Amino acid sequence: MATPRPRLARSARALPLLLLVSLGSASRAGTALLPGDILVANKFQQNGGGTEYRVQRVDPVTGARTTVGSTSDIGAFLVDLDVDALGRIYAIAGVSVYRFQSQSYDALDPSHNRELVSSGGELFSQNGVDVGYDGLLYVAGQNPNSAVPQIVRVDPALYDPQHPHDNQQVVALGGLLTGIAYDVAIDAVSGRLYVTTSDDLVRIDPDAYNASDPSANQEDIANPPLFGWGGPLTLEADRRVVTGGGWRVDPSICVPVQLCEVTSVTDASGATGIALEVSGSLLLAEAFGPDKLLRVFPAAYDPDHPKANQHTLVAMDPLAQTDEFHGVAVMPEPDFMLAGSSALLALGLAWRRAFDHGRRKTAAK
Repeated sequence: MATPRPRLARSARALPLLLLVSLGSASRAGTALLPGDILVANKFQQNGGGTEYRVQRVDPVTGARTTVGSTSDIGAFLVDLDVDALGRIYAIAGVSVYRFQSQSYDALDPSHNRELVSSGGELFSQNGVDVGYDGLLYVAGQNPNSAVPQIVRVDPALYDPQHPHDNQQVVALGGLLTGIAYDVAIDAVSGRLYVTTSDDLVRIDPDAYNASDPSANQEDIANPPLFGWGGPLTLEADRRVVTGGGWRVDPSICVPVQLCEVTSVTDASGATGIALEVSGSLLLAEAFGPDKLLRVFPAAYDPDHPKANQHTLVAMDPLAQTDEFHGVAVMPEPDFMLAGSSALLALGLAWRRAFDHGRRKTAAK
């Protein structure tokens, strides 16, 4: 699930945003993403038709859906997804991680905007994915040999088609992770990971993994509710953890574990995805009877009417046999300072190359 990002001044955001939008608009097909756009992993089947596996953009105001990616042609069921500040969508399916560029989507050629960024190796029975500030991916799943829960870090920049799993690194395995690792979210401030399992909410230091002592980089954060944790999770802007079951935990006061306070922000069940919007509202994807995408307003929670703070943004297509939502993400505001610095660096390098080229031509005369 997407990690919240701090908002920058409008003057710092304007130029890179125009650059990103203009680059996306130049594409021959598809839809360029804008900050605040919602993305869902969708399993769809018309009555009597074949099953489609799609990445869809959801208009945050109207709820209208537009397909911006697909794995239907390879039959890969998309379990979860996330998106980085440059609009690159990452989705997990089977034993693989795919990247999509929404502005390049072509319905006649679904593979046109789809890239494989890691496959096989440690990736097995994947359930959740989160993208960090640095572009690294964290995948929650099971170990392919022991079926023990684990977290795998993937560096898309190091992908090699000849060695499709050499860009993977296990950062957590077993220890306090028991049952099933459902989802993972990264705290952008501390770099720590939060993981929901069948029985625990666990915090992990991904840079301190020790295979001989797998619990050394793990901490129990909170006692679970009576029915356990499970399901997806996200972090709010103040770094509190919210799970798909509608539970909120403040890790800053979770020492010792017995003193942790678990509160409710809504009454939810069957959630397959959760994401935070800039406004502070939450998006809950539900894939069980009936399928829908909910917008939840935590500040309006009333324990006497626990569902009153929910609003249905997208309902299941009534003409479809299957229309399920698996995973939800929100396009964050771009890391404009980084994008602007990169653009200036590229311009500087181009100028330097031209200068050196001119100098060599002058010297040759």
